[in-house]
Amino acid sequence: MSGMLGDLFKQMNMLGLASRPQLMQNELVIEITEDEFKNATTKNLDPRAKEAISIQFKEGKMVIRIKLF
Repeated sequence: MSGMLGDLFKQMNMLGLASRPQLMQNELVIEITEDEFKNATTKNLDPRAKEAISIQFKEGKMVIRIKLF
């Protein structure tokens, strides 16, 4: 059985997130861009649906906008 971090990295790889964690002092830091997050969370959608979704990070919040057809 793998640990919590091993499971986290496995899930990140399955989602296509290639960001490597960084050790900064006593913290493990993982950074992903808005585009990486969008691609990981919408990769199984058809192209039309994927284009209708906008994901942004602003002031500590994630904003998801979905254009209605």
